[in-house]
Amino acid sequence: MVSKCANPACKMEFKYFREGKLFEFEMRGNKPCDPAANKEAKPPQTRVLYWLCDRCSQSLTLACRPESGVVVVPVDTRDRLTRPAA
Repeated sequence: MVSKCANPACKMEFKYFREGKLFEFEMRGNKPCDPAANKEAKPPQTRVLYWLCDRCSQSLTLACRPESGVVVVPVDTRDRLTRPAA
């Protein structure tokens, strides 16, 4: 269960679903977004939940990076992380 905001700089505790933003990521291998995991194997059995509080979700979001897993990023950079370089 989610216990606090996913932003490491924030100490806000999770209390209500109506506040903030909840994110769900599939476990692939040893961590979410694991590039070494075989994506053609059977579907993942585990989903991991992360939560950003109201304040943090105004300017931050979560992104899945193969090299480091789930990370907190500014809202405006999310698109740049998922698009291939031109």
